[in-house]
Amino acid sequence: MATAGFPLVPAGNAVTPLDREATNAPYQGVPIRMDPMFSKTADPTAAPSSTSGTSRPATGSNANRSILGNDLKITGEITSAGTVEVFGEIDGNIAAEILTVGQEGRISGSVKAGMIEVKGHVDGKITTDSFTMRATAQVAADVTYSTVVIESGAQVEGRFSKPKA
Repeated sequence: MATAGFPLVPAGNAVTPLDREATNAPYQGVPIRMDPMFSKTADPTAAPSSTSGTSRPATGSNANRSILGNDLKITGEITSAGTVEVFGEIDGNIAAEILTVGQEGRISGSVKAGMIEVKGHVDGKITTDSFTMRATAQVAADVTYSTVVIESGAQVEGRFSKPKA
């Protein structure tokens, strides 16, 4: 067992230094110098604190964000108070604050969100304040919107209507 060149000090009552030639010698001491990278400052048995780096943030770009991967096929209704990113296939209704349909994403049903960005396929009815179709989008829907952006190359079939203010 290598000690990485650290000199050893007695551990407990043991004063026998580590035999560097033995291949299975037990650890007989502790290094005099410990690098901060390997030292522990917190009690590992203590409950995690609310300021711990492992706690989920209450706000920020990932707060209330749901990602539906390309290996998912969901039939039913999805409701979220945050952001939903769809990379799989949804057959049903979706309501969210922000909805993004990825290039591999496919939605058949009614979609309602404050902001919608489509890079994949949507077939159904769309109601939104801000609607963006990227160049890879294929939409066959009746769309109700306040603002709309359609990139060159996007494919659209359906009716667009803007509610009267």
